Amino acid sequence: MNLFRPYLAVLSSLFSLISLDANAQQAAPFSIPSLTNDVGVTPEGDFQSGELERVIVTGYVVPHIGDGPAPVTVLDNNYAQRRGATTVQSVLQSLPQNIRSFTPAVNAGWLKSSAPSISSVNLRGLGENNTLVLIDGQRQAPFPLAQNGTSNFVDIGTVPLAAVDRIEILRDGASATYGADAIAGVVNIILKDEYNGADLYTHYGITQRGDGAEYRASLTGGAASKLWNDESKFSIISAFDYYELDPIKASDRGFSLNFDHSSRGYNNRNSSSGNRLQTIDPSTGNFVLERPGLNGIGVKPSDFAQGSPNSMIQYYNYAPYADLISRQQRIGDFTKIKFEPTNFLRFYNSFSYQHQEEDSRITPTPVSSSDGLVVPGSNPYNPYGQDIPIYYLALDAGPRQNTVTIDTTRNVVGVQLFNLPNNWFIDASYLYAESDLDRKGRNYLSISRLQDALGGSVAGLAGQYYNPFRDNSIYRDATNTALINSTKVPIFD
Repeated sequence: MNLFRPYLAVLSSLFSLISLDANAQQAAPFSIPSLTNDVGVTPEGDFQSGELERVIVTGYVVPHIGDGPAPVTVLDNNYAQRRGATTVQSVLQSLPQNIRSFTPAVNAGWLKSSAPSISSVNLRGLGENNTLVLIDGQRQAPFPLAQNGTSNFVDIGTVPLAAVDRIEILRDGASATYGADAIAGVVNIILKDEYNGADLYTHYGITQRGDGAEYRASLTGGAASKLWNDESKFSIISAFDYYELDPIKASDRGFSLNFDHSSRGYNNRNSSSGNRLQTIDPSTGNFVLERPGLNGIGVKPSDFAQGSPNSMIQYYNYAPYADLISRQQRIGDFTKIKFEPTNFLRFYNSFSYQHQEEDSRITPTPVSSSDGLVVPGSNPYNPYGQDIPIYYLALDAGPRQNTVTIDTTRNVVGVQLFNLPNNWFIDASYLYAESDLDRKGRNYLSISRLQDALGGSVAGLAGQYYNPFRDNSIYRDATNTALINSTKVPIFD
C-alpha cells in the first residue's frame, strides 16, 4: 500500500471538477489511474455513476480534492506493453522530461565507472540525486556506489517490471514536500496490489545485424477470496520476471567503428595511450616512438622516431575491444500478501528481490608514464642496453573483462486501520531494503609483476624475458604469452 493513501476516497464530488461536457470541459488536477488511458490522459466519454475506487495520487502528503500543486503523468502497464518495454528503465526512457539519465549503455563495461550496469531517471537533467524515486510511496535503498563519488540515487533497474502496476511521475519540483532530493520531481513506482488469475508474457527481439538479442519472460499470478464473512478477505499476488540482453560490439556499427569523430565535427574519443611503444632515448633525452610493424627481433635505436612528447602522442582506436551494449541479465521476484479480518483492519507484507548481472569488456590495460615501468639494460631485447622507461598498450593481454552483479532485496510489512471517521486512516509499517554490489575484473595487469617479466625474474619462468618491443597488434609468441599471462591479476570489489 502506498503511504500517499490519505487519498483514500476521491468521491463523486471530484468529478464535478472533471466535467466531460463539450462546452465545459476542465482538465483534471491530477491523473486518476483507474480512469486513465495508457499515457495518463483521461479518455473522453461518459462515466458511469457509482462509488469510486480508492486511488493513489503522487505529490500529496495531506489529502487534496481539487487543484493540486503540480501535474502528474501516469504510465500504466498497458502503456509499457504497447511500447514493447522490457524494463522499468525502457518505460521511463520515453519521458521527454527524463534527460541525460543513466542506462546500461552509458560507460558500458567500465569497471572504474561509479555507476556500472545501472538505470536511473533524471528529470529535466538536474541530476539523478535531485529526482526522488519511491516504490509504493516509500523510499528505496540507493545504489551501492555514489555517482562521481558524491551523488546517491536509486537504480530503477532493481524493480522487476512484472511487479509494476503503473508509474506516477510528478513533473515539477516537490522539495517543500519531500526534501532536497525531489527538486526535479518525484517518480512513484506503484506495485501490483490484488490479482485474480495468471498471466504469462514473453518477448523476443533482435537487431537487423543479428546481435543484441533481447529475451523476456514474466509470469504473474494471484488470488483474492473472502473468508468467514463478507468483511474479511485474503489476497496474494506473485510475479516472476526474467530478462536477458546479448551484447553489441562497438566495432559492429559504422558510427562507432572508429572513436575518432573529428571528421564529423566532434571530438577524438580514442585513447591517448597508443598501442605502439613510447620511451625516452637515453643518449639524447628525447621522447621517441617505436615504428609500427616491428617483430621485436634485432630492434635498433634507429627504429624509433624522435620528437616532443606532445607531437608524438599516439591515439589508439579501442573500438574493437569496446561494447556499445554489454550483456545484461536480470531475474526478479515480487510477492504481496494481504489479510483483512474485518473491514477496518488490514495486515500486509510486500517482498521483492532483483538480481542483475552485467558481463562486459573494455580496452586492454594501458601502461602510462605514472606506472614507472622500466626495461632494464639486462633485457636482451632492449635496443639501448641501459634502463629505459616505456609506455604502451598491452594488446597481447587481451581485453579486460568485467562482471558486475547487484542483488537488491526489499520487504515492507505493516498494519492499517482504515474506514475511520472523516476518512482518517492509520498505517504503521517497517521497511527493510538492501542493495549489494560485487565487481570482478579479469585480464588486468600487475605492474610489479610486469616489471618482473621485463627483468626475467618471474617465478617458474626465470631467465625468460618479456619483449615489449614487438608490435603486439601483429606478432605473438609462446614466451611472451606465458609471461604476460603471469602478470594478470583478478580485480574484486
